[in-house]
Amino acid sequence: MPGDREPEWESTVRVQRETNIHLRDSPTADSFIALRNERDAKLPMPKLILHALQVNIRGGDLPEPEDNGRRYLKIPLDALPGPPGMRRAPKATKEVTYGYQTAR
Repeated sequence: MPGDREPEWESTVRVQRETNIHLRDSPTADSFIALRNERDAKLPMPKLILHALQVNIRGGDLPEPEDNGRRYLKIPLDALPGPPGMRRAPKATKEVTYGYQTAR
């Protein structure tokens, strides 16, 4: 949870208006959108976004079973940029590198 706070299962409109940074000070639509865009730009890509999209696009239904009777979520390995510092696999080339020399 943000700020290491305990999750709350119940709230009131009053409490939210007083404590929720998204609702405090009765934001205008423009200021709310600016706040969300600024905040969201700093958040990492959700770890399970590709999994969730495959189910959400189908309205909550899972993919049809494959020939073996199992259902699979298919995750492309290069659809989205990885986290900073993550190395991508090198692109296939006809060059082979040996030590410091490149053979062609």
